[in-house]
Amino acid sequence: MSTPLELSDDEQHRRFRIELEFVQCLANPWYLNYLAQQQYFQDPAFINYLKYLQYWKSPEYAKYIVYPHALHFLDLLQHAQFREHVITAERTQDIHKTQYYHWMYYRKPATETQGDQSLPSLEGVPSSLDNNTELHLEASEFVNNNGNDQISMQSQ
Repeated sequence: MSTPLELSDDEQHRRFRIELEFVQCLANPWYLNYLAQQQYFQDPAFINYLKYLQYWKSPEYAKYIVYPHALHFLDLLQHAQFREHVITAERTQDIHKTQYYHWMYYRKPATETQGDQSLPSLEGVPSSLDNNTELHLEASEFVNNNGNDQISMQSQ
C-alpha cells in the first residue's frame, strides 16, 4: 500500500474527496448513532482515524467544509463518553434537537427585520436559547450530578 506521499495526484484527489465526504457525514447525529450501534467506536483503529481527521480543522482544509457542525462533532468524538452517549436513539434525538434549535434560532435579534417580515418569535423555545445564543455540546456535560444522562446546551 502506498503512503500519502507516494500517491499520484489522482489518488490524492480521490482520498481528499472521500475524507471530506466522511467528515461532513459526522454533522448528522443519526449517522453517529449508526456508527455507534455498528460498534465502530469500539475499534481502536477507527478511533485513531478520527484523531487523524483532526487536520480538517486547519484553515486550509476547513474552508471546504459545508457543514461546520461536522468539525464540532469530530471534536466530541475524541471523547469516549460522547461515543458511548450516541449509541441510544433517545440520546441521539436530544443531540439532534439541540442541533435543530441552533439552526432554527441562531439568527439576528428578533427586533431586526428581514425585508418586510420579522424573524419568528421564540415562544416555546427553551429559555436557555435566544437569537444571540450559539449552542455547544460539551463532552464534559453528558452526565449530571444525579447520574442521569443528558445533553447540556451551553451558551457562549
